[in-house]
Amino acid sequence: MITVYGAAVRAGVQAPAFPSMFLAGAPQRPPRATLRIRSGRPMPLLIAGAHCPICDGQFMATPAAVELLCLTAHGFSAHAIGRRLNTGAAAVADDLQALTVQLAAANAVQAVDIAVRAGLLPGPARRPVIRYWITGRQLAVFQGMADGLTDSQIGRAIGRTARAVAACAQHFLQRHQLKTRPQAVRLFHAARLLDDTHPCPCLSEPGTTS
Repeated sequence: MITVYGAAVRAGVQAPAFPSMFLAGAPQRPPRATLRIRSGRPMPLLIAGAHCPICDGQFMATPAAVELLCLTAHGFSAHAIGRRLNTGAAAVADDLQALTVQLAAANAVQAVDIAVRAGLLPGPARRPVIRYWITGRQLAVFQGMADGLTDSQIGRAIGRTARAVAACAQHFLQRHQLKTRPQAVRLFHAARLLDDTHPCPCLSEPGTTS
């Protein structure tokens, strides 16, 4: 079971625009090592992401949520994650779906993108060396996936069919021995090839600049 403590929103901002994992405003922000007690049982410590450069807000998650995101970003399937966590694949899929909703993501690919940009996922020990060519079309395809677009939407944006977009992504995965789209997005982020701005909702508000 994933427990996420969500939060408050700044005055004057519509609440639905904020993911439930987002905590805005320094006064309400709990410290990183806050231990919650419920019914006499210790609850997991919250893990805080990076601060938004504009409103100082953060994404907050439990270690269980971060672990699930991390395993997903490393290309583990629901079955593989279930074996590591001693649970069923269906339970893993349900938790991941709930987590994407809490992050206001369209799918697991965008959830990983948001988690990386929010600082919830640990960064690589060192910047990886990319030893293969990445075409502009492949980069556009995975940027669209990171933005939560469907294959059809990406296809319309780059003048290709949805089937061509899926084939482009699959060719990249197979050529470089990657298992999933979230794993590829993590790789692109590690190589600093995707948009890495903080995913705070206030940065997408009209008239806001970083």
